Amino acid sequence: MVLGIEGRSVVGNLRIVVSWSSRWVGAILIVVCCQSGPVSAQDTPPAATKPPAASATEATAVETPAAEALPSEAPAAQPAVVPPPKAAPVVYAEPRITEDESKKWNSTRSTKLQSALKSSAPNTAETKELIDAGTMFIDRMTIPKNISDLHLKVIDPARRSVDGPSTNSSAKKILLKAMADRGLELLTQKPPHDPDVQLGIVILLGTLNSQPPKGTATAVPYIGSAKALIAVLENSDSPLQCRIAAATGLGRMGREAAVGVSLGDLSVVQRNEIATSLAKALLATEAQGNDDGKIWFRSRVAEALGDCGVASSLTKAPVFIDALMVTVTNPGENVRVRASAIRAVTQLQWDGQTNFPLVLSEAVKLCAEIANQYNASVEAKRPVSANLRHANLDVYLAFRPKTDKPTNPPQAIPPTNWGFVNQTKRNGLTQYEPAVKAAYDVILPVVNAVLVNENRLVAISPAVIAPVEAWITANLPSNRKPTPVSPQPVP
Repeated sequence: MVLGIEGRSVVGNLRIVVSWSSRWVGAILIVVCCQSGPVSAQDTPPAATKPPAASATEATAVETPAAEALPSEAPAAQPAVVPPPKAAPVVYAEPRITEDESKKWNSTRSTKLQSALKSSAPNTAETKELIDAGTMFIDRMTIPKNISDLHLKVIDPARRSVDGPSTNSSAKKILLKAMADRGLELLTQKPPHDPDVQLGIVILLGTLNSQPPKGTATAVPYIGSAKALIAVLENSDSPLQCRIAAATGLGRMGREAAVGVSLGDLSVVQRNEIATSLAKALLATEAQGNDDGKIWFRSRVAEALGDCGVASSLTKAPVFIDALMVTVTNPGENVRVRASAIRAVTQLQWDGQTNFPLVLSEAVKLCAEIANQYNASVEAKRPVSANLRHANLDVYLAFRPKTDKPTNPPQAIPPTNWGFVNQTKRNGLTQYEPAVKAAYDVILPVVNAVLVNENRLVAISPAVIAPVEAWITANLPSNRKPTPVSPQPVP
């Protein structure tokens, strides 16, 4: 069994738990630890070398009569040094409320809010209290003294009001909508609010519940926040950490939305809108690059697209599986992003037309690349990158994911069909079960070798890698289109 990984990030003064869902896998008895590599400082350019002065002998070796004295040479003109233009100061929006106004609201309105939250049919006055409270929760994010600890001072109290045991569903609907509407307003205003304020709003909207946890069942997300999260995801001017959090929130909706739960049932149209936004973000030109932030962004977007579970759009165009497979087969893409994408592909709703041999082949090829990159790190005596270890685990999860979803409320996308092993249970795909078993048997020793060795710099034996490469050679796909109606074959 592999323990789930919880990633944490610190952006400004805001501590964020970025992993909103646990991932559990079986068959490996290893704890995965992530370690970031060192950051190199830029080299300092050497100082200019001064030419040596002429010796006294050299200076008097040739005497020039006074009448024939050579004219002295004027020093060469030096180019004018133009200072770089000063960056324009960053201007952020003013706080929506003051600390005193927030305290006054607490002393004069909080009791009325508690009464309104219990109402099964809020009247006009109670509705106003609920709307004002939802607006207040968002506006409090902008108070400067709150920014250093938004979770404790704003996010957690807001979620407690929504999920409180005495909160009536009718009142909750009004409160949630007010928070989502105000959040969208602040996230799209110009000039923008402080990046930590934006991030706090995105995290709150992405973690709001239409139904709190019940027993062993996880909470059901509030779908009404999707519009605000999509706006952030698609805005390339939004801080990258906010776009990552938005993708995470949208992935949660795709994964945990529950059929029949009020405010938490993701319609086919809504699921398509979310998946369309994620597919565009994954392939957008401005999202490309090998800095850590953009790698993390594309990895989270691919993961969220897999959580949506749909391979094709409402018009039956295979845009979602195609976007992921383009990412998987891009030789210039980071291995972590490619592995996130291959795992995401195995979570989509496949049918008999899906090019199973192509997807399976690319997963095994990724395993071979991970083994070779791992050994390159060992040979160079450098720590194995966290990206490589993430990729290694994702390749395993593409075969045998194990989640707690069967205990959840009925899901729109059946979780039992995630992963190659479970995809073979779908109609029209059962014939691929032997190929999946053979592929799993060759990749598992590589996966375990990376997990067991970690940074002890022990090379993976050629005897472990050879069967993977032999499988690849013996199972080359004859067709490189993800589906028969895909416009182009993948590289």
